[in-house]
Amino acid sequence: FVLEAGFYLYGINYEKNATRFYNNVLNRSVKSDSAAGEESAIKGFKDLLAKYPQSNAAVLGHYSLGNLYYKHKQNDEAVSSYLEFIKHSSPESDLVTVAYNSLGAFEERKKNLKKALEYYELAMKTKSASSFEALNYGNIARIHEAMNNNLKAAEFYKKALSKTTDPVMTLLIKRKL
Repeated sequence: FVLEAGFYLYGINYEKNATRFYNNVLNRSVKSDSAAGEESAIKGFKDLLAKYPQSNAAVLGHYSLGNLYYKHKQNDEAVSSYLEFIKHSSPESDLVTVAYNSLGAFEERKKNLKKALEYYELAMKTKSASSFEALNYGNIARIHEAMNNNLKAAEFYKKALSKTTDPVMTLLIKRKL
């Protein structure tokens, strides 16, 4: 019993310290809106991953690193961070859908349309996909359009149109159709 209680208390302390570490790095990066601040945040998140690799905060650290790398167009690092996030994240997390969309955007940026489509389709299969249906359908439609598959593009643009509540997006999709 004592041993089990010790492990339990250690786990709570480990998560608490990891969360505090993550929050400190995140707060510093938000307050410092500069390239030096972002480099400091990247170093901080890497330190978090090294110090608390098994924590929930480390999972978010992978996602945050992916965002920073994405912003700086460091594609390989961002992809690696997002994939690590997805691997260790809860399938119920909304951020899994967002991470798949980011991966799709990277592949789209590289003109690797088949791979982009795969990631966008994976985003549609996540547990939180219903929260992002208009975005997901729009992404898939855009890829089909780029691949000159106009029938599929129209099908997905219609689906996106039926899910969007954004008037600007509605106008853009109607123009596409």
